[in-house]
Amino acid sequence: MSNWWSDRRVSDVVEDDLARAKSALIYIRVRLDKQGKEKARACGDALVHVARMLSDGFNISVSDALGGRGLSPEELDTAYRDLQRSARRCQTFVVENSPCYEMADSLVNACTLLEHIYRMRFHSGMADAKQRHACEDVWQNLVLLVGTLPRLGAKQAQASGPRGSLRTAA
Repeated sequence: MSNWWSDRRVSDVVEDDLARAKSALIYIRVRLDKQGKEKARACGDALVHVARMLSDGFNISVSDALGGRGLSPEELDTAYRDLQRSARRCQTFVVENSPCYEMADSLVNACTLLEHIYRMRFHSGMADAKQRHACEDVWQNLVLLVGTLPRLGAKQAQASGPRGSLRTAA
């Protein structure tokens, strides 16, 4: 039944992952633009939370976790798969009018962004030269967005009082 999948070339997988990452980047940017600064701040806080867990699990800094740096290809793949599972699990809690809707939605966005960062970083080291360049471009765009959102969360935390050091991730 899945024999067509086994015949896929590596370049086809990279192209599919590139398309998914570009689509996710556009989708999340549009959602954050539509929902305003509060949603962007909540997503920034969720990114920091997920990055802290990744940094603890892989013994890297939070800023490295936000950028998908400091990991071997095997660790990038492991983190990618873990983020994929986490996003799917959080998605089950994204139900309108649920008390945890906003938090779950922010965690889904955070896991999805980091998932694509880790996948693009993985392909940047493994793909052919043309695809490597495309993966690096998408990776840089994702990192730029991910680098901006925690700063919004940090500004909110400074205005509302001490909540921990979010500035370490920015």
